[in-house]
Amino acid sequence: MWISPETLLLFCLASLPIVIAPGTSVAFVVTTTFSAGWRAGLPAVAGVEIGYLAHVVAAAVGVSALIVASPEAFTVVKLLGAAYLIWLGVKGWLSKDKRTFSSTTEDAVPAVSARQAFTQGLVVGVLNPKTAVFFLAFLPQFVSSTSSGAAWQIVQLGIVFVLLATIPDSTWVLASNGMRRFVGRLSLRTMARISGTAFFALAAYTLFA
Repeated sequence: MWISPETLLLFCLASLPIVIAPGTSVAFVVTTTFSAGWRAGLPAVAGVEIGYLAHVVAAAVGVSALIVASPEAFTVVKLLGAAYLIWLGVKGWLSKDKRTFSSTTEDAVPAVSARQAFTQGLVVGVLNPKTAVFFLAFLPQFVSSTSSGAAWQIVQLGIVFVLLATIPDSTWVLASNGMRRFVGRLSLRTMARISGTAFFALAAYTLFA
């Protein structure tokens, strides 16, 4: 069953405040952009959003319900996500690159490649247990209980939500890249350490929020 236009419109309106409000994914892509520019920031957004699709599928088949029902499983996913963010933070603080990136050119060598940024975003998106909880709680509210194909309806809603989230997340990247020009004389090592500190903060948020 396809989602009705009325339900889809209501879902989009309800989703807007959620996708606009900055959260863990926004902090990650902004940090990546400050560190390596928009050429890494936009792939990071793509990775995060595709990672979120894994939670959409999980919600559709009931895996998210298992995670929520099992404190142990939820804790394992949370710890894996936090451990990955901590690893990114340590990597940033171990950087020894003393080069500066120019504030007037887009050809500076980025701290991470587009592929690396995409992969990191994918892992961050997949290993965010709060996303699993959110999709499990939010998406079913717009699924018709009187018709068949609930899983397919959840998939449709999840895809729409991810597409909506891509717009403000990409806007954050472009805005951050513009701000990055004002700090063009800082060394890549300094930027990597700033980014590393932000990743540590994200890990703490993942663990204790």
